[in-house]
Amino acid sequence: MRYLVLGLLALTSVQAAGEEALEGDSPALAVKIAANDPNLLYTGRWELKNPAAPEAEWPGCELAFTVDGGSVNLVAEDTAAGNPSNVRGHNADYFTVCVGDAEPAVLAAHKGRTVYRLAGDLPKGLHTIRVFKRTEAYHGKVKVLGLQLDQGHALLQAPPRPERRIEFIGDSITCGYGNEAPAQTERSSGITKNNYLAYGAVTARAVKAEYVCTAWSGMGVFQNYGGKRGVDLMPDYYLRTLPTQKESRWDFKRWTPHVVVINLGTNDFSPKEPPTQQEFNTAYDGLVSTVRANYPDAQIVCAVGSMMSGPKLELVRGYLAALIEARKQKGETKLHYVEFEPQKMEDGIGADWHPSVKTHAKMAAVLTAKLKEVAGW
Repeated sequence: MRYLVLGLLALTSVQAAGEEALEGDSPALAVKIAANDPNLLYTGRWELKNPAAPEAEWPGCELAFTVDGGSVNLVAEDTAAGNPSNVRGHNADYFTVCVGDAEPAVLAAHKGRTVYRLAGDLPKGLHTIRVFKRTEAYHGKVKVLGLQLDQGHALLQAPPRPERRIEFIGDSITCGYGNEAPAQTERSSGITKNNYLAYGAVTARAVKAEYVCTAWSGMGVFQNYGGKRGVDLMPDYYLRTLPTQKESRWDFKRWTPHVVVINLGTNDFSPKEPPTQQEFNTAYDGLVSTVRANYPDAQIVCAVGSMMSGPKLELVRGYLAALIEARKQKGETKLHYVEFEPQKMEDGIGADWHPSVKTHAKMAAVLTAKLKEVAGW
């Protein structure tokens, strides 16, 4: 096994996060904690076929736990293809690490089995640590193999799960694609793709809800970016625990949200010839039906924006209005619509013309207000 400590890079700016991660020998710590310890809290879609080595790919998957001080190591295995020292490398896998109320930091994953120093010499007391997957599935799969603590220190009771639960289904916008990039002309990379600061995660924290994200860049419901139809669409990936594995299937009985937000359509309308209302609404209605069948009591919010404007925005707005009305005529009472205003140059534009962190914050404010209306949050 490789023992290696990576410097945690401050998230205060892209420039700071772009510096090379510091590396050095990280000796093993005395107290070993198994990955299936009941005091470890896993949030999101984790594959648990081997409970001693939970695996996750979707952005927003999180491991949380509380310790009573000292140093903390995470033992994990990642499939990341990129080199985290090359921060513009497209395939590096990154995590946001939060230690108590300290500023979040970035953990750059190395390929293979590695020991990461999450915290060092914490004072005696309660310290909750969260490790949040900020990059999307194709950047890498993480497998948690356990924790290590200093002698004389212990893992305490797991942080409580929030009473509220919210799920997001989306594309690159929901992933947080390129939201930390300095300009729209820059291509997205792992270090500038931050799901922790995407509108869904920001909203979940604002309403104090447990957050699950099933999003993949370029995905649509009828066709993907560039016009690919028929296969590998978001309704197919939504059924999976590990989205890169076609045979992987999520058990919807494991977790039931109170609210589901669907933000799809941007890629469906990206080709020159947009889908017809019948094409788009048939596919979208199928996804809504899947959600409703698995979550009979959930409030479902159909979201649009913030990368669409002009005639295409008017078109998808009209399509969804017709879909929602048709379902209401059949007795649906918990289906809603929310629209995010088109992104503005003065708020900054992220990589490949995607929403900036500031735009995501504005989207979260709109959605938070909508959730107060439809869910009483």
